[in-house]
Amino acid sequence: MKEMKAPLSMSTQPGGNPATSDYLRDPKLDAFRPGGLIARWYRLTSPPEPPTEASYRQRDIYRRGQLASTIMLALAGILCLVIPIGLLGPNKQILIVVLGLLVLIAICAPINRKGKVNTTGLILSLSLNLGICSSIIRSPGGLAPDTIALFDLLVFSELFVASLLPVNWVWASALFNIVFSFVELTYAPRTPLFATIMAHSYYTIVSRPIQLHLLVTVVLFLWVSNATRAIKRADRAEVIASLQHNLANLEHAEVEQKRRLEWSIGRVVETLTQWNNGNIGVRIPLTQENVLWQVAGSINNLLNRVQRSRQEAENLQRMNGAIARFYEARAKSNGDAILDWPITNTPVDILVKQHNVNLQRMNGAIARFYEARAKSNGGAILDWSMTNTPVDILVKQHNTQAQLGVESGRMADRSVPQRPMRSTIQPPHLQSLDEERPDWRTHR
Repeated sequence: MKEMKAPLSMSTQPGGNPATSDYLRDPKLDAFRPGGLIARWYRLTSPPEPPTEASYRQRDIYRRGQLASTIMLALAGILCLVIPIGLLGPNKQILIVVLGLLVLIAICAPINRKGKVNTTGLILSLSLNLGICSSIIRSPGGLAPDTIALFDLLVFSELFVASLLPVNWVWASALFNIVFSFVELTYAPRTPLFATIMAHSYYTIVSRPIQLHLLVTVVLFLWVSNATRAIKRADRAEVIASLQHNLANLEHAEVEQKRRLEWSIGRVVETLTQWNNGNIGVRIPLTQENVLWQVAGSINNLLNRVQRSRQEAENLQRMNGAIARFYEARAKSNGDAILDWPITNTPVDILVKQHNVNLQRMNGAIARFYEARAKSNGGAILDWSMTNTPVDILVKQHNTQAQLGVESGRMADRSVPQRPMRSTIQPPHLQSLDEERPDWRTHR
């Protein structure tokens, strides 16, 4: 026979089709699936599941609460089957007890949901025990042979107590059931048939429920005690395993953090070494996920500031050197020569350029001035265009003096008609020209 593989669930099958995957599911597990009947019942009546780091007490409450939820569901199903007996049988007290237990189950469900498991177990145990006792006490006609079976049902209360309450409480439930059975079988009213049976088999009938309760109570006490100790050991082992796992994770995290810290320190040392060797543009390459990211950011900011300060110092030093060279070159040229200036990439280059341009303009304006003056024989008004140099002021003064000379000459011609004699007194503009350029007559 070929080995059959378990089919994938709908959540793991790529492109699963509900129509083709429904028949692959195990119908026995449908009730326990998230959408099954039992799972819905647990969500309504069972305490919420505690977290993984919960204590033993919290997990024990969850375990007993889920067990109480299961018992309530099973008990409700059994009681529904007993309802026809109460309706059709002679003892109508059974129907009242069944309906009362169903109401108590509906009350205990939200109580159990809140985690009050002891309260739920106490209500269920007492209600079941009192219901059975009331059915026995209120039997029509007294105790009958078929009523003896109801004494055996008192064992269910002991099962409920052992399962839902602390295990020591089972002794109190057993003692109550034994005393009730003895008193009821000894002193309760009986039917004639049952009285005849009791006259011959009193010890056998009375000892039967007593032996049953003692045997069940001892077995339940030992079983629940051992199970509780085993659960505690398993819980302790689980806690120890969880602690060991957490310690292992912490050790691994510490080793990883140490490795990353050493790597980060190496990057910082390497960056600072390159900086000291002259590579001022290097920075620490650490991201936000790194341990020393904040330290690296502070160091990078410090390196940026040092780099800017160094660049500013170098620029200032280059500026001072350029200024000193400018004044030295200007002193050597007596301020009237064009400077031969290399590019220094400082504002002094602009100053030198302006100096050379202004000097060239000044020299050109002076040359034009002497040329125009020579053409006008020194006495005519010069036709001059503005050059935005000091020569414009000199030309303006020259033209003013020439205009005054022309007007004085015209006035002299009108008053003295004869030819004037050559005067040895020079006009003011010629005197100023003699003072500025003594050799102008030679050039002329």
